[in-house]
Amino acid sequence: MMEEIMEEIEIEAHFSSNKIKPKWFLWNNRKYYIDKVNYIWHNKDGEEVIYYFSVVVGANLYELSFYTKKLKWLLSKVYIEG
Repeated sequence: MMEEIMEEIEIEAHFSSNKIKPKWFLWNNRKYYIDKVNYIWHNKDGEEVIYYFSVVVGANLYELSFYTKKLKWLLSKVYIEG
């Protein structure tokens, strides 16, 4: 089941060689270590460039978004198995 969340989160990510790689994120006082980044894409909203990351944590799929102008991360969506 896919659920839209749209909550600001704390995240650790590595920025290098013009690439962003999220490592873990903190949501509801729990740390989620990212097992795999499935897909990365980006869109523009006016002057704001938003990068989206489809990531796997265990059996669950999460969509994270990074707003480059505001420098903030959101947990956009979550797909929970079962």
